[in-house]
Amino acid sequence: MAESRIVNISGLTITGAMGPKFYGLVVTDQRSIFVNLLSSKAMMGGILGGAVGATIGHAMSKERYIDYENADLETLARDEKNIVVPHMMVENLQVKKSMGTYQLKMKYMRRDGKVKKVQAVLATTRKEAKMAGMTFKDFSEARGRQLTNAYQKALPLSILMKSNLNP
Repeated sequence: MAESRIVNISGLTITGAMGPKFYGLVVTDQRSIFVNLLSSKAMMGGILGGAVGATIGHAMSKERYIDYENADLETLARDEKNIVVPHMMVENLQVKKSMGTYQLKMKYMRRDGKVKKVQAVLATTRKEAKMAGMTFKDFSEARGRQLTNAYQKALPLSILMKSNLNP
């Protein structure tokens, strides 16, 4: 059976040792693909210090122009800068409200047996809310529900039973 796309979600931020990375998320009936859109090198700039460091850190940041909403799923999955999580490998998933937005926490096992975690913040801006004709709070809650609903459709029941999806 062909893989089907359930939802595309914009504006996820994953913070790593070298600074934040910005992702789009494609949830299918078989896997989640975190599509890397921008890797910030802000921490490198901070190490160098001051305005010069900030300028260098910004210059080192790399934005990727990817139409992930329409791109072929296999092409996205093969890109080594993206994070691909088969839903059968998810050990735990949590979506929870935090400081006016939502966090996604996913624990999964890679094919090599290594356990990995993804912690992402679902970014929401007042500008996006205004463009949607909603209050910031309502817009943020709608995005949280969108994420939760996608995983309720996508995850196998055995994984849903041990997950916490409270928008």
